[in-house]
Amino acid sequence: MAAKFWVGGGTNTNWNSSPTTNWANISGGTGNQTAPATGDDVTFDNASGTTASVWNTAISLNSLT
Repeated sequence: MAAKFWVGGGTNTNWNSSPTTNWANISGGTGNQTAPATGDDVTFDNASGTTASVWNTAISLNSLT
């Protein structure tokens, strides 16, 4: 289980965009970390920016905040 934070800035707005991702390992951190996987804790917060997120894959999260 890992903590993942939406920060935007990836190739597109898809949840698991490639080759660059919209995810960081800390709030407001550097993007392009691995996208959330099954069992991860996902957070959208005030450091997430204004980029939309398109959930384009099926996974089961531990939590979504």
